[in-house]
Amino acid sequence: YYIRDRDLKPGTYFIVPFFSRVKKVPDRDKVDELGYIAVWLSKEDQTETGKRRDILVRCSIEYQVLNAYKAIVNVDDYENTLHNYARKVFARKARNKSYEFWSDTSSTDKLEEEVLQEIRKKATEKWGLKIISFNIMDTMNLDVQRTILEGGSLVPIHIYTHQTDN
Repeated sequence: YYIRDRDLKPGTYFIVPFFSRVKKVPDRDKVDELGYIAVWLSKEDQTETGKRRDILVRCSIEYQVLNAYKAIVNVDDYENTLHNYARKVFARKARNKSYEFWSDTSSTDKLEEEVLQEIRKKATEKWGLKIISFNIMDTMNLDVQRTILEGGSLVPIHIYTHQTDN
């Protein structure tokens, strides 16, 4: 797809430099890796010291541009906006689940569907995107250590996985 003031169909077009611009928008399926998202577990899953346990969940979203005009005009950067919106929706829906929840595939499948439906509501109508799937790919039980330098800037997050003896 190409976009100017309207969707352009395949063919020859004359574009006046500096007055018209064309942006190429792929119409193939695309998978966006959302990375690891920190999720707080329920208060019942606190450690013996009373510290709240967290897990990291790795997710991805698969989508396709259906309407290039909406994807370019209605949102500033559709790829980045979809990425951030999907992370936000997932983080909100995943909050305060129990540790056992994340071990149960039927529970996580249901959560994937809830997140998918909410993202579709906004992305399809407003942004012209077809949301194909939302997937939880991996979960990790771990401790995250952040080191703060002088001046308040953060250095990269160091992630330490740990095993618990049951």
